[in-house]
Amino acid sequence: MQIMPNTAKEVAQWLGEDYNQDMLTDPETNIRYGTRYLAHLNKQFAGNSILVLASYNAGSGKVREWLRGLPTGTDSYLIEDIPYQETKEYVRKVLRSYRIYAKIYDDRTYSIKKINPELENSS
Repeated sequence: MQIMPNTAKEVAQWLGEDYNQDMLTDPETNIRYGTRYLAHLNKQFAGNSILVLASYNAGSGKVREWLRGLPTGTDSYLIEDIPYQETKEYVRKVLRSYRIYAKIYDDRTYSIKKINPELENSS
């Protein structure tokens, strides 16, 4: 997983572990920190996949800033609403990959349409 050194340091603190940037080259540690950080973002953004993925890519501060600019009471977020092109593409790629893996493993427990209807028919 790609996790920034400062983010990894923060995760290490949450876990009560000493941090050394070289730890990120250890796959087990890297995945553990990355998944812990994703779980944190998932909780922070109430499980909204678009916001979680955008935060993982652009940073939660940037996403909170973007959300402050939306009309009050907005509870539906589209990829097209993301103001950063790189982050839009990142979110699209991850959700597209999710759909592909769900097909491969025949996972019908979660519909991509629930995440973002615009991706249902895209390739």
